[in-house]
Amino acid sequence: MKIKFGFLADDLLNEWDGYDYDATAAAYAAAVEEALKAAYPDAEIEIAYESGISGATPTPLKTAVDGYTGHDEVPWVEEIATRVYASFEWLREK
Repeated sequence: MKIKFGFLADDLLNEWDGYDYDATAAAYAAAVEEALKAAYPDAEIEIAYESGISGATPTPLKTAVDGYTGHDEVPWVEEIATRVYASFEWLREK
């Protein structure tokens, strides 16, 4: 199984002040990757993100499993990423 998860770094913080956007995006990507590896230990995991833009996630960054954005596992992958987001442990101050 191959899992691809992507996000727009600027959407993580929604213009919150006092945080390092680049370090925060890298920390979030690492935390999501770690959580996905724990949930899917045999899967190939790819995490991608872009900085400097926000809004709708571009197609190349959309969550996909085995190349399909409509795969049955996609909602579970996104749930894992949501739980990581909700922890706020990935925030990095300036």
